[in-house]
Amino acid sequence: MTSARYFLEGIMVLDCTGLLPGAVASLYLADMGAEVIKIEQPDVGDYARRLGAKPGTDGPLFRMTNRNKKSVTLNLKTEKGHQIFMDLAAQADVILESYRPGVADALGINYKVCRSVNHQMIYASLTGWGQDGPYAGFAGHDLNYLSIAGLTGLSALSDGEHVVPGTQVADLNGSVQTVIAILGALYGRQMTGEGVYLDVAMLDGVLTWDVVAASEQFSSGRAVEPRGHPLTGEVVSYNVYPTRDGRYVSLGAVEPKFWRAFCEAVGHSEWIARQMAPANRRGFHRELIELFESKTLAEWTKLGEGADCCLTPVLTMEEVWNHPQVKSREITTEWGTEDAERTVGFRFPIKISGGHPGAKQGKDMVPAPRLGEHNLEVFGRIGLSQEELAGLTIEGVV
Repeated sequence: MTSARYFLEGIMVLDCTGLLPGAVASLYLADMGAEVIKIEQPDVGDYARRLGAKPGTDGPLFRMTNRNKKSVTLNLKTEKGHQIFMDLAAQADVILESYRPGVADALGINYKVCRSVNHQMIYASLTGWGQDGPYAGFAGHDLNYLSIAGLTGLSALSDGEHVVPGTQVADLNGSVQTVIAILGALYGRQMTGEGVYLDVAMLDGVLTWDVVAASEQFSSGRAVEPRGHPLTGEVVSYNVYPTRDGRYVSLGAVEPKFWRAFCEAVGHSEWIARQMAPANRRGFHRELIELFESKTLAEWTKLGEGADCCLTPVLTMEEVWNHPQVKSREITTEWGTEDAERTVGFRFPIKISGGHPGAKQGKDMVPAPRLGEHNLEVFGRIGLSQEELAGLTIEGVV
């Protein structure tokens, strides 16, 4: 029995995705030791390479989400490019694609075709709407999936105004659920010897985040309205409040013991029975707003840390990285040595102990690849020489 340094060492992934959701999914796989080979269009590559890029470099988002990967260029619309891909597919453990439904069919690299050369391969399609249904062929982005899933509506403000989330919730949840599915499929393959097809829809994934509202609706038959349950800001004990210096704090005193601790810390034990009072900016809620407006953010932060009542500051992104808890977790790291490749980003987000590294960290991390950087290495495995690659480059295949 061999001992692998990383969890997915020996697993080969063909990554036919770009931009954010697919890139983050394959990033987790690469961090855990899989050999992730990005299949990029010659001369163009992943669109993320150009986002915020300075001359002679790739953009910061690309560098952050594509470390530990390899890049090859391949024109899948050519006959020779298609054959090269199929030769690689015959060796792959995982194929990950994020084309709109029908594109993989048109390119001749769908699951059925790839399975014909490799029945043990796991094939994952990551899309917004999924492979079927009336919206399957529609364009879409994160905000659209959240809106159809009801989360944009549930997050409406008290005056009815709707807000755009500060991060790509459906996209990144789709990344994580894709990784979960691939890991499960790889484990299942050990028992069956067969690969599977994974239809991952960002809409489906974020729908499962409706679990609190849906559980109430399915059990009662009544739809939950915006801010219609305690965890959406309906009550005073779970809300955001302004401070004297124009900042905000969040109070998440869901359990009675935390609400009691808050009330006692602010010298108002008579409020303990009013935990579930409505957050309507009137009456008791107005009293709480005025209380919070009487102290600065720093004062409330100190009180919250001492009272252990789920009271925390609402930080700006500039402040996040200097917060003592964030710093202690060492979630940020950097990799690469040259100025053009040096990147500050996040480490693999799980801390692993027990004597097994599991995922790449520190000096083991490799900067994001240049476009086509690994053509000779990867294509050499299927018998292409440097001279043949030179010819294929002239033909626009690679």
